[in-house]
Amino acid sequence: MHNDDHAADRRWHDLVLGLRADLDGIVEDFLSAVGLLEPYSRGQVPLAVLRHDAVSSFTHLIDELASRPRADHVTTAHDVGTDRARRGVPLPALMSAIRIDVEVLWTRIRGAMRTEDMPLVLDRVERLWEVVERYNRDVQQAYLEEQTLMTREREDEVGTVLTRLLDGPVTPALVGRFAGLLGVPEDGPLLVAAVPTTRRRGLWTWFRELIAERRPVHWQTRGDDALLVTSLTADQARDLRRGILPPRVSSVPCAVGPLADGVEDLPRSARLALRLARVLPVGSEDARRIRDLWLPLARADLDEDALTALVDAVTAPLTALPDADRTRLVSTLRSYLACGSVSETAAASYCHRNTVLNRLGQVRDLTGCDPSIPEQAALLLVCLGALPGETGAM
Repeated sequence: MHNDDHAADRRWHDLVLGLRADLDGIVEDFLSAVGLLEPYSRGQVPLAVLRHDAVSSFTHLIDELASRPRADHVTTAHDVGTDRARRGVPLPALMSAIRIDVEVLWTRIRGAMRTEDMPLVLDRVERLWEVVERYNRDVQQAYLEEQTLMTREREDEVGTVLTRLLDGPVTPALVGRFAGLLGVPEDGPLLVAAVPTTRRRGLWTWFRELIAERRPVHWQTRGDDALLVTSLTADQARDLRRGILPPRVSSVPCAVGPLADGVEDLPRSARLALRLARVLPVGSEDARRIRDLWLPLARADLDEDALTALVDAVTAPLTALPDADRTRLVSTLRSYLACGSVSETAAASYCHRNTVLNRLGQVRDLTGCDPSIPEQAALLLVCLGALPGETGAM
């Protein structure tokens, strides 16, 4: 029995060595078969590279079958996986090419064996699959690791280019580079959203959804804020121009900049989105735009001394009132400024409309600002938001 096993091993070894002697023919069979597959048929991998890698790969596989593993077998698999990732060969196409390895080797073994070799060859079919499967795993691991590295490199480069766009000056070269990296037309519509990094969860969730949908998107942290840039369809851009946010965007708590008409317009939208993010109310549950945040933005643009002087000049008489009286007047004033209707304010405050008129008259007498006059009402809005201890203070 021992002699039979030894004879079978020796015969298998002879068959495998015959593969090594016929390496050139095996490589040509592989090249002929793989050349029919996309994207190899388009020359995405040069023939010289395919031939070099085929020689290395089949040498490794044959040595493994002969139980003579080479020390550089991992390097061979790594080189193939890395190269195909860099060339943009889809992973399924790469796996199909590796399956051809099995077919070519099995065909050559069957062609070389004698009738009496059938039992020993069948006993070792599993060995052939194990060798190729291990090689397959090593190639795939190298491919995926290289893809991850390429994604990080791309994100880093997109971030660098975007920073240069935001910091200016905007040049045609930067515009073209950013569009190429993001995979969008230079004049294609873009949406920019921003949020403080401490409240980024909703925006980050949407970012991951866009990645899963394979949409062009970029995420970048800039100071204390997070910035998201993504492309829009023509229909979405048309709706946004009419003031309608895409449904998914509207449910994300973030600040949305104005529509960017192409990459050249991106810095304007991004800068405003970042400014809006800094005045985004805590607890926001939906997207806000300039029309929603113009008041806190205008207030934030006043320096501290100017804002303090303005608030004191307008609201000092209000702050001097007893707490209960001040709260009652300010609550009525806020309600009125929100709707512009005495009747609606009375209903919301559960009081008579004459009571509302009396309180608004008191505000006018104390501050010198008439809430019914738009210009003076805007001044009251700015100052009310800065009153310490009041609801809505920024």
